[in-house]
Amino acid sequence: MKRILLADRDEGLRDAFRVVFPMDEYEFFYTSDGANIERIALEYKPDIYIINVDLDKKDGIEVYEDLQERELLKNAHFFFLKDISKQIDLSGYTDIRGIIEKPINFFKVHQMIAELEDLTEQAKEPELTPDELKVSKTTEETSMIMKEILKEPKVQFKFEDDKETVAFEEELKKVINQCIEDLKEDLIEKLTPALSGYMKNYSKQILTDVAEKVIREELETLLASIRKSK
Repeated sequence: MKRILLADRDEGLRDAFRVVFPMDEYEFFYTSDGANIERIALEYKPDIYIINVDLDKKDGIEVYEDLQERELLKNAHFFFLKDISKQIDLSGYTDIRGIIEKPINFFKVHQMIAELEDLTEQAKEPELTPDELKVSKTTEETSMIMKEILKEPKVQFKFEDDKETVAFEEELKKVINQCIEDLKEDLIEKLTPALSGYMKNYSKQILTDVAEKVIREELETLLASIRKSK
């Protein structure tokens, strides 16, 4: 999870940045006081600083110089934030990642941050040793050869005339029909015991139900006769 520190007098920017940078991907810190930035930097070590030049107690330029002096920006990216109407010369700060101007184009800021993450991931990838480079090159050459092989046309059946085609189709039909017959016989052989057992149980249940029904009817008739005789 990336950590972003925003320093600006406008508290509304805090909520706007939290919408652009979702909380499940970014941990967000905010302050309007330049004097608090160094404390946050020491405690949380943000990955990205977005610092307004115009801050309370300590301006953004002083903050940047202090962070640089204490080597707190060694593994981080720094952006100056400023109002577009303010004429402030920041050309001498070549180590910063860029200048974000107000009103802020949040889409552009998000894109810049995403590109920084891509650069960081690329920097983490280890360099290949000479032996690994050889293997990599061999793998690449093999891949190219396989692609060329796959480009070759597939082998197709060619028949001399229509009679040969018809004969082939007839032979194919015979083989298929024989396979179906073999499958039918095998299926019947395996299903018969199971079906027989099921039918036997089913018939037994039917007879039991019928017998029970007949007995109940006869008992009811007998009881009715007894009642009438009384």
